[in-house]
Amino acid sequence: MATPSNSTYEHKFPEWLAIMEKIMKLGLLPVVFVIGVPGNILAFVILLNPRFQYNKSSIGVYTIALTFFDLCTTIFFVPVHFLRMQFSQVVLSVEFCRVMIWFNYFCRPASNITLCFMSVDRLIAVSLPLKARIICTKNRAVCSLLVVVLFQITRCTWQMMAIGMRIIPGIGKDCFIGQTASETSFHNILNLMFLVWVPLCVICLCNVVIVYFLRKNAKQRNRISVTDTTSAVESSLTLILVTISIVCLILHFPYIIYVILFHLFDMFGDLSTVGARYENVAGWVSGNIITLNSALNFYLYCLSSINFRNNLRIVVCTVCKSRKSK
Repeated sequence: MATPSNSTYEHKFPEWLAIMEKIMKLGLLPVVFVIGVPGNILAFVILLNPRFQYNKSSIGVYTIALTFFDLCTTIFFVPVHFLRMQFSQVVLSVEFCRVMIWFNYFCRPASNITLCFMSVDRLIAVSLPLKARIICTKNRAVCSLLVVVLFQITRCTWQMMAIGMRIIPGIGKDCFIGQTASETSFHNILNLMFLVWVPLCVICLCNVVIVYFLRKNAKQRNRISVTDTTSAVESSLTLILVTISIVCLILHFPYIIYVILFHLFDMFGDLSTVGARYENVAGWVSGNIITLNSALNFYLYCLSSINFRNNLRIVVCTVCKSRKSK
């Protein structure tokens, strides 16, 4: 069967959608970088400031780690991914491909796994308040994060060793990997498991229960005035967790739909040339929308927590006063 010419290919694909594709590919990742890097740096400065006591609780330690992983995603993964997409005539080196694939395996799953630990930590805190101070400690949070980092390094290194010798530096958008169909399917399932399915299920279930307990205990919380600074910080971070978890689920939802539809099309028939382009655009957009999760967290902190906004105001005022004094 004759393949369609380029003119037919472009004619069948809507012009407005082609323009939107170019705008998204030129604008989405730079926007993520521009709003994500300063936002995560500001969040990191506030969370690490001993004056605000965020680092004295387990949820505060998890939030600091989440901000660090988001900062790594916006600084390292997003620019590399953008360069990979734009310079379509540059032959990528094997080393560049290995670095890009390693960061792709490491950054975003680390954020999602950390958010899982945060959700479990807050679930214990709201459902078992008397035992929470024994179970949810700062030291256990640090140990859990070390496990996350070691697990991610091991997983990424193992996958790189499995495919690293067969990376082919391609021209354009992809670093081709010389894998068989079964190997490709296996690695895709493994990545989806740790990047999407397991973290999102845990986050969703835990936050549903957290919201239930928060609403159940709302009247009691109103009657008791919180004078302990650490308790106030923990309450603030719990609201932050619920907010960023909801946004995380919303941003992952298009990618989940895309994966389901892609596998259905893959099982029941071949895509046409135009259909394949629709699939490529949908996959690129839904996959990269997830990176917004790493850029928006600082602004979600400010939106959901009065305590965090006040601390941000204190930091900004302190910086402005120090500059005026000079």
